[in-house]
Amino acid sequence: MRAHIILLIYFLFPALVNANNITNSTLISIEDITKDMQNVFCARDNNDEEDDSDSDYFSEFLDDLKTNCLPKWNDSILDQALDGHYTAIINYYQTNPVESDPWINCILNSTDSRCYSGGYMESDSERWKVFGEGTEREIVVMEPCNYVSNLAFLYSSFRVCEHEWLGRKDNNTLVLPFKKAIKRSFTILSAGSSFMHASHTSVGGKLDTFMIQATAFLAYEYTVSSLGWAEDTGTSNMIRCLNETFTCANSITVVDEVTSLPFDVPLENWYDTLVDLEEQIPPYYHVFAGIVTIGAYLLFPTNVAKGLVGLLADLLLASDPEILVFLQDVYIPEILVASSKVQISNLNKSRLGAKFVGVAAKLLYAFIWQENTLPFVPSTSVLTVGHLASPLFNFLATIATGYHDSKSSNIRYPGFRECNRFSPHSLWHQQAAEGLVELVMFCDEIVSVD
Repeated sequence: MRAHIILLIYFLFPALVNANNITNSTLISIEDITKDMQNVFCARDNNDEEDDSDSDYFSEFLDDLKTNCLPKWNDSILDQALDGHYTAIINYYQTNPVESDPWINCILNSTDSRCYSGGYMESDSERWKVFGEGTEREIVVMEPCNYVSNLAFLYSSFRVCEHEWLGRKDNNTLVLPFKKAIKRSFTILSAGSSFMHASHTSVGGKLDTFMIQATAFLAYEYTVSSLGWAEDTGTSNMIRCLNETFTCANSITVVDEVTSLPFDVPLENWYDTLVDLEEQIPPYYHVFAGIVTIGAYLLFPTNVAKGLVGLLADLLLASDPEILVFLQDVYIPEILVASSKVQISNLNKSRLGAKFVGVAAKLLYAFIWQENTLPFVPSTSVLTVGHLASPLFNFLATIATGYHDSKSSNIRYPGFRECNRFSPHSLWHQQAAEGLVELVMFCDEIVSVD
């Protein structure tokens, strides 16, 4: 009898069962949320023509993104999913559904240690700001610049839409599902990292790091699958999963699950869901090592490739001796065998080698502004130089990559001029959005050559 009553409640009153799930009627649009950002950083009453121009530029870009990119490739949910993820950020602040992982109002509780726990320069600056003041969207953001600068990853999504995908001539059925998933991953990365920097919550941090992991694994799985190295058996599955257990989830399935998170999973269960998904795919630094290993052994002589991979392994994997042993003793020997079967002309190797250098340069420039890699706290003058130099640096690197499109070296988010001069991590977001999407484009070119 009790079971029948529960079923009756579920079917008649589903809102009571999924009270913290987001529905279409409760969505807050990304347009309204970004207007709140513009109100904080680009106030119209200061007669600043640059701020006005940046606001207009971003508004036009956002309209273009939502009209021509998010629905592309028959993607019927991404537009709403973007709104849903940013709505979830606001809902988390206003309801604090997890008592052990609260989002603190630092303006009212400035002595709480969580207000300074972000680990970034801006998190120690006490620059807490109210966004959406006096509206249903009101939140107190702990790192305003690092919160807003994640809009840069929406430009990555747009560039995925503009890119002319090639795929493998004899196996290009993989292109459509992967490019659709990669577009989704950059879009949700924008919201995930915004969540983390706004709230200093564990769930925000988990969504942030997981989306980097998922995006990298998408690019990697697309590469090895297109090359025919990812059959669901033995050695090939070891290459695909980057482990000796031969097990991992499908990257597209994982990204689809996270995209639908606001509609399928109550906010209080997000953290556990993300932990479960995270354990199903390789860590992102393993994946980046895999991408570089494949690129190096396909394009360069074995001795050169070995040196490049060794250098990268020392930088990324020094704290994980177990994966170093796996990489050197198990993974690289199999990649050597697999790559020897891929015939790439010397002309294509030279062309792709230049692209490899250009993409690596953009990513290295991004890592300069990751605060845990800097041996000093950068001054405003240093950050100003970094901000002003980035368009020229990206322009020169783009000559090598050849990835010219309407948004390359042209990322502008509300307040980017102020934020890039104040927060190195904001500059990291902008530069990472430039470099990571080109790493994906490079993977597409790797699998297309013969």
